[in-house]
Amino acid sequence: MIGAPALALLLAAAACGSDAPARRPRAAGAATDDGPAARARPGAHEVGLGNEKDQDVKLQFDRGYLSDNDVNDALEKHQRSLVDCYERAGDQRKYVSGQVVLRFLVGKTGQVSDVLVVGNTLGHYAVERCLVVEGRRIPFPPPGGNNDTEFEYSLKFRSSGEIQVVEWGQELMAKDIGAQSPGLGGCGPLGPMEVRAVAYIEPGGSVASVGLSSDGPLDAMVGICVIEQIRRWHLPNDRAHVVRTSFPVLAMAAPGPATVEPRKPAKRSRR
Repeated sequence: MIGAPALALLLAAAACGSDAPARRPRAAGAATDDGPAARARPGAHEVGLGNEKDQDVKLQFDRGYLSDNDVNDALEKHQRSLVDCYERAGDQRKYVSGQVVLRFLVGKTGQVSDVLVVGNTLGHYAVERCLVVEGRRIPFPPPGGNNDTEFEYSLKFRSSGEIQVVEWGQELMAKDIGAQSPGLGGCGPLGPMEVRAVAYIEPGGSVASVGLSSDGPLDAMVGICVIEQIRRWHLPNDRAHVVRTSFPVLAMAAPGPATVEPRKPAKRSRR
């Protein structure tokens, strides 16, 4: 069940420029090969009642759950629409590639309330927004337990490889990014949680493609503004290759109106 063991699902999506998905969907917060889960798995936690020596520990479901088969069937019916989102990359499919981790938030009726891009090495906002929009349209059966549930699903997209990409750490351009980031504040609040960007920099320093990810929801229109601003930046580059880098998106809050302290009347001296 989703919300209990990780879902064992692999979709064999044969699409041009994609080997999606590369990893199976997993329950949000479930253990990974890198170690134990960072938080308790959604769906269940043990709660002791009274003296545990005399009473059984009961399992309390604070989240709903979906069966493997239910999720398999729903995703298999819509895999083509998800894979086709890669077409939004256009000519940038020559080098744009990577993994997008989607978190599906499913309400107790089975309707998807939201899809979040919580992991991202792809770096193309139009593709990512398409995945969110298409993911929201996928219907699931009502979760067991008559409650909401969530799970994560990874898609890996592969470029044609016509243009070579090299990876640069954010420390190589931290000064340049830091100098230009304050201008993003004019776009308004992007989301309630930390946002990270993945950018491709072409020879010459122009930013050709940008993607965003966050553990929280993102404002789509503010995201478009942020992407347009970042694509106007000029950044350090490799003259022979396209560079991919990632960095935290700063200055998300729109500047508020300036506050002016009221002037205190000057004290009059007595004569």
